[in-house]
Amino acid sequence: MAVGVGAACGGGGSGGGADTAADSGADAAGDVAGDAVGEVTEAPEALVRLADSWCPVLTARTCAAAAACGCSDVPGFDEAAPRDCETRVLAGCRAELLRFGPGVEAGVLAVAGELPGGCATALDEALAACVSPDETFFVRCPLVVPAGVSGFPGEGRACADELCAAGLRCSRDGLCMVPGDVGAACEVPGDCASILVCAEGKCAAPDLADRGKTCANPAGCGGEVQCLASSRRVCRAPKAGAGCNGDAECGAGNFCEANACKPAPGLDETCGNGVACAVGLACAFSGKGGPGPNPFEGLCRPIPKSGEGCALAEGGPFVCDTGLACVGGTCGPPPTDGQGCAVGVIRCADGLGCKVASPEAICAPRVGAGQPCQLDDTCEDGLFCDFNTNKCRAFYSPGAPCANGNECGPAGSCVPDDTLKFRCVAQPGEGDACFLDECEGGLSCESPYDSGTCAPALCARYPF
Repeated sequence: MAVGVGAACGGGGSGGGADTAADSGADAAGDVAGDAVGEVTEAPEALVRLADSWCPVLTARTCAAAAACGCSDVPGFDEAAPRDCETRVLAGCRAELLRFGPGVEAGVLAVAGELPGGCATALDEALAACVSPDETFFVRCPLVVPAGVSGFPGEGRACADELCAAGLRCSRDGLCMVPGDVGAACEVPGDCASILVCAEGKCAAPDLADRGKTCANPAGCGGEVQCLASSRRVCRAPKAGAGCNGDAECGAGNFCEANACKPAPGLDETCGNGVACAVGLACAFSGKGGPGPNPFEGLCRPIPKSGEGCALAEGGPFVCDTGLACVGGTCGPPPTDGQGCAVGVIRCADGLGCKVASPEAICAPRVGAGQPCQLDDTCEDGLFCDFNTNKCRAFYSPGAPCANGNECGPAGSCVPDDTLKFRCVAQPGEGDACFLDECEGGLSCESPYDSGTCAPALCARYPF
């Protein structure tokens, strides 16, 4: 079955939720900088110089360690450029550092003038254990730090954003303490040295025994390894009996049970996963107009007609026959101007859109470009609601950067390109890159691999 990547740290992508903090140290600096830290197109010269000097070092050591830690066994890890390890890590490292540009320019972050002496040593110690650098690495290698901070708390003092001076860690009591070595009692990871884990109440080296084992889902790996495969996703045709992680991967007429696609239940049979039914049926919900008793509730029944209670689907109780809308739990004609919007696919009568008007959303004439909106449905055809400005604007052209997914129009999709930048493209077909559920009809967005490999989280530091 398709297995995704649980990324340990952030990569170099942008938009669509792809960005995450570089590591726990970066999180701490980001907390101090607040909104001043973000993606940048131009960065302060000092930050660029730092990236130029540090990122090649990080790249060479990380990719060498990745090979030794078994990352090359993970499906998709060693694909050709631009996804090969060196290209990916170098780009990701630069993105992590340059993202602090606004904070540096605002004066809330300070950049190291030259590489701190402990950087390479701290990195090598972490990589030798196949773990990603943590807060100890950040303390020993302060590349970017909160301005005005001369040091981190010493022994016995309260932790600062879970950080402590070199040689100390933030304990279960929230105090900076000397961490325990192998065999020491522990309750939280901070009770143990930085490359150790707290397992069954004792500090121990990371358990990598399952490394290299083929896995089919997150539960397939034990210890400190994860079930990893490429973060890349493509549109695939569902296959009866194939592995799955959700109903969407199984296609019409099938549902996912015990991680395998199976035919959906038929007439008067119990709904699969509470919602799934064979084609032409839907899962009966409450009685007409509300949550009253329904002798067929939870069973697959014919799709409701006008006057009957709405049926359940994966998104909620809104399924009605063709041309009908779900209003107040009952199927009927789509609501008209001034009436409350329906739920589900059909919200309002032809020519009307759904407008948010306290205390409810009502049907109203659609508005043009530049007009206020809170929903795409408020805007005229050919427009979407730009959630950055809450105003209607024209759909983006193919190739344009996108972030929220609604910018590309009904015939387009917002998906990551080869460098993990999100852009508008035509709706993807079989084998094309995808992100969520934007594939052509009948296809689902999945990993191109049917199984993964148990590997350290280090392998997923940068998406691949």
